[in-house]
Amino acid sequence: MAVTLYITLASCAFLAGWLVYRYDMYEQEPWYMVLFAVAIGMVSMYAIGFVERWSYSQIGDLMTPFQQALVASTHEEGIRLVMVVALALLLPSQFNDPMDGLIYGSLIGLGMAVLESIQYMTHDGDVPNTLPPQEIIRIMGHLLMGGITGFAVGMMRMRMKYWIPVLGISVIFSMGLHLLWDVIALTTSARGSANLLEKVGAVLTMLGGIVCFGFMVVTASEWSRKVFAPDQKSRLWGWPFTLFFPDEKKTQRDAD
Repeated sequence: MAVTLYITLASCAFLAGWLVYRYDMYEQEPWYMVLFAVAIGMVSMYAIGFVERWSYSQIGDLMTPFQQALVASTHEEGIRLVMVVALALLLPSQFNDPMDGLIYGSLIGLGMAVLESIQYMTHDGDVPNTLPPQEIIRIMGHLLMGGITGFAVGMMRMRMKYWIPVLGISVIFSMGLHLLWDVIALTTSARGSANLLEKVGAVLTMLGGIVCFGFMVVTASEWSRKVFAPDQKSRLWGWPFTLFFPDEKKTQRDAD
């Protein structure tokens, strides 16, 4: 059954990565860089785990959900930022697009989520038969927060104005999202149930991340289009959205 579980996890991760990859419309990264970024994320999560455990040991046994969440949010968003900046500085020929900070941040976050999911599902030896729903949320959450954390690194690489304050705001926002989500998750897990306020808080936290990530995708995509394809009119949102919102210009051309 474990094989089925891992296949399902890999399939969910592949779909999430593909959705992010298709946002990179004008200067797409080669497939090996996509895999490299995911692998970096997995290695980063493994390495930061040792630092997190050391930080937990400094707090002591009476650690509150807030303290545990604070360690996880600062350490994990911090290592994500370091890895995206490292890619920008060490591989400038690949990191050459305003979109790349968000793309590589998301892929690194995806790799971190995959390894964390495996660790959580196997740590007590009782491997579930199916992929728990919370692992899908974990994948999407790390992907969103990774993209938000890395967004301004693309601005830095392209020497755009205001990248420093945008970087600070982005990282603080992603850490805040991570902190709030983990506090809710850890509190409800310890209690065994969630009250109405916690449910609303979890929904609003996830919606806040989605809205911020979507705004950054649209903004960075437009910057990328101006650099690489100023005359191209390709749409950012493709299938399945085109099933409901067809391209009017294409429809008119087909009619002619």
